Amino acid sequence: MQWKRQASEAVVFTWHAYADLVLLKHFDCIFHVDNPKEHLLVSYTLTQSIISLGGGLPIRSVEHGHKHICVLTFEQEVPAMFQLLHRLEGTASTVSLQDAFKLGFCQATDLPAISAEHERITQLRAQYGPHWWKHDAEIMP
Repeated sequence: MQWKRQASEAVVFTWHAYADLVLLKHFDCIFHVDNPKEHLLVSYTLTQSIISLGGGLPIRSVEHGHKHICVLTFEQEVPAMFQLLHRLEGTASTVSLQDAFKLGFCQATDLPAISAEHERITQLRAQYGPHWWKHDAEIMP
């Protein structure tokens, strides 16, 4: 790969993608995973993907359930929100995913549903603790 990062690009590590996405994939919203009310409306494109499988293979998609290294390309500069992400130094991360600042990528039209689901799960966690999912009517019959 002969790629060199441009000022309008961010390279991010994704944790277990929620869906299959074919590149080029356009988005218009970035949100704080632990508080979707903290979001930014900005146009950007997922332009490159390397799947963390078998040593890291460049692919033209993001595969559901897998980890990836992705390149996001913005029309202008990379939003300041990205400065809050953990920066990997070397080849292994020392940050706990539970404690890390995490960003989500979506369409702005999906953000209300994402926020509502986050609030619903937050309430279940507050009421039932770490086994909240056992009391989730959407999961349990």
